[in-house]
Amino acid sequence: MTDLIVVPQAAHWQRLKRLVLDSVSSPITRRVYNLGLDEFFAWFSQEPRPGFTKATVCAWRVALEARGLGAVSINVRITAVRKLAVEAADNGLLAPELASGITRVKGVASKGVRLGNWLPGDWDSTFWQFLLEDHARLLKNAILWAANEEPVVAVNGPGLLDVTVWRQQDSMTVHLVNLSNPMAMRGYFREFLAVGPLRLRVRLPEAREAGRSDS
Repeated sequence: MTDLIVVPQAAHWQRLKRLVLDSVSSPITRRVYNLGLDEFFAWFSQEPRPGFTKATVCAWRVALEARGLGAVSINVRITAVRKLAVEAADNGLLAPELASGITRVKGVASKGVRLGNWLPGDWDSTFWQFLLEDHARLLKNAILWAANEEPVVAVNGPGLLDVTVWRQQDSMTVHLVNLSNPMAMRGYFREFLAVGPLRLRVRLPEAREAGRSDS
């Protein structure tokens, strides 16, 4: 067996992708992998490829770099494809030697000055235990300082939200998931609470302008 069994039918691709999504427990990771794999498959299907090989995944990385994506955005997409190779091999859909080669595809090195914060205490666990607002503010300020740049997205307003940004070649998507409820971060949801009003600010890439869609 020298190639991944990939067919253009959406149902078959969804079944193949499900192998990856079912292997991760984090909802955030599952959502990011889902978007990354859909994007990879769309690129894979645009023209004839030599198969699901290390060379193909390296070409995918080059295509991502050509779009001007940052190192983190590229690496998370490469990680999703590596995971696809592992799961495909484990389920008899890809030769182990091909999967091994794909997992050795290197990501993109981050550029710039490394910054770090030393916190005199286990503040993340402390915040999770007591949920005090000043601990959350301390962690937030430490992260913003270490990022050393204006956030791509800022959301201001009441409520607890999960914010994920997904930038593609011709679009940028901001996912807002409402996590506000009486059992926030402490177990199962018992009730959905409305949030807002919210003010969303997005930092667009250079030479890009915001458009409007009525769909």
